[in-house]
Amino acid sequence: MAHNREMAAGGYESWFVSAREPGGRRALWIRHTRHEPASGAPSASYWCTTFDPEPAAVKQILATDDTPGNPDSFEGTATWGGHRSSWSLRVASDEPTLRPLRPSVLYRLPLPRTKVEVPVPDGTISGTVDVDGRRWAIDRWRATVGHNWGTEHAEQWIWLHAAEFTGPVTWVDLVLARVRVGGRLTPWVCSGSVRIGAHIFALGGLGRRARVETLTDSGATLAIPTPGGHLDIEVALKHTAALTYRDPSGSTRHVRHTASATMEILTNGRQSTTTTGAAFEVGSRETDLPTLDLPLED
Repeated sequence: MAHNREMAAGGYESWFVSAREPGGRRALWIRHTRHEPASGAPSASYWCTTFDPEPAAVKQILATDDTPGNPDSFEGTATWGGHRSSWSLRVASDEPTLRPLRPSVLYRLPLPRTKVEVPVPDGTISGTVDVDGRRWAIDRWRATVGHNWGTEHAEQWIWLHAAEFTGPVTWVDLVLARVRVGGRLTPWVCSGSVRIGAHIFALGGLGRRARVETLTDSGATLAIPTPGGHLDIEVALKHTAALTYRDPSGSTRHVRHTASATMEILTNGRQSTTTTGAAFEVGSRETDLPTLDLPLED
């Protein structure tokens, strides 16, 4: 399958799908990445993390610069440390692709060094995932598909996606990041979207400061600006997977990810909505958390 963009040495490109079983405890996060290091041979990796409800991950690195990138399907196999996963999934969605970085000129500028888009902000997946001989038959699980590319991961970031809320919010997709400019960390910059009823609203953007009020091993509290208002988001975490990403330069980022968080959103201080179908990820350069024993490449 052909790439949708050319990538010079010192870059990476990733596609991922995150999905949760309706009303159930299982969830998954699958990631396809191609990697062009600043020096050395290109590679690709297939990464499958399942939550049942405890996390288990299998990742395999291939000596190739060709990794499928397609928001409509995910196909792959990964073997590592005596474990094997394979997956064949189809994605369906009526939502438009989102390019959350605002203003849009940021997609053409050197900063931020990671660009993001959301080909499927809300959809469903169907197919199969096999994990060490156990087959998951997946029928219309709620899902999102993400796509990112660039030359370096952010210094710190928070990503979340949630759907199946009890209240007026249909889905929310959000990334907050801090980057290093001139040796100093920027404040948190937020980009994303939320669907409330029939309308999709932009979240954050340059000049609209988001606040990370708490961020711990058990959850986070965020204050996110919206046009004419704000969202207060509280996330409770459990069953997180701790993993490591590598930049094309060779530096690393340590990541905690869960596909089955609980989230509550308060809209303009009034309407509350909750879900147990949330994905949440935190990444940073430093951590004291033990990571899963997986190949260190991304």
